[in-house]
Amino acid sequence: MTLENAIKTAFAWINADLYDAGETSQVTVQKDKYNALMTLLAKQNEQILSLNDQNAKLDEKLDLMNTKLDLIALNSAKKDKPKGFFARLFGR
Repeated sequence: MTLENAIKTAFAWINADLYDAGETSQVTVQKDKYNALMTLLAKQNEQILSLNDQNAKLDEKLDLMNTKLDLIALNSAKKDKPKGFFARLFGR
């Protein structure tokens, strides 16, 4: 069960109990609280999605940097490779 569904269920039970007790004015108060809570939940979901997007962008940058480091290491290994007799003789 998602958090949103749990909240809906809890408020439905509360409102049903209030109706049964004849407290209809409290039902309106509970609906206002429910709406405020759902608005807050929606804002938090937006923040989470934004953070997920930022995280994905940072992952892409990290992958690119790791690729660059791998290429640097590969080029460095090629330069440090010992030359054979003929390569030294002919300057290659």
